[in-house]
Amino acid sequence: MMPNTSLKPTLVGVGSSAARFASRVWRGSVPDRRASFHATRFILAFILASLLTGCKSHDANLGQQVLGMWNRSEYDVPIRLDGSFMSWKSVPGHMTFLADGSYSSFYGDTNGFDKYSGTWFIKNGVLVLITTNSDGYATHDIFKLKIVQLNKQRFVYNTEPPKAVRITLTH
Repeated sequence: MMPNTSLKPTLVGVGSSAARFASRVWRGSVPDRRASFHATRFILAFILASLLTGCKSHDANLGQQVLGMWNRSEYDVPIRLDGSFMSWKSVPGHMTFLADGSYSSFYGDTNGFDKYSGTWFIKNGVLVLITTNSDGYATHDIFKLKIVQLNKQRFVYNTEPPKAVRITLTH
């Protein structure tokens, strides 16, 4: 037997929005879909904001950990990402990262040395070096180093292709 929908309640002295709500409830319809849509949008926005904040705080944490001087000995031979060794003579040296966003590096031995300086920042776990001075000459080279491991003792990163290698530095 079908319910008689012609017998709708009449709300006396109640605002029109309350009357519409009562009418929908009487018909058995679902609550306002717009409210559900807005709640879903709010939840998605909250999750996205949390993820973005998480990325920023992770990069900020890496930025704090990278500060200071990192050393590379002549025995720290770079390896290819597949694990094989390269025939590349490693030259001892160091990289120094300052809190003001500047960096400098010095690599050399008795055969000569290389000095670099510029600025740095970390984005999405990648250390970006913008070299503005190379051995006394103005330059604008950009290097991206994917951070693999960074703690108080070790800084391991992968360089970009085509010469993608893993290099380890120590504090």
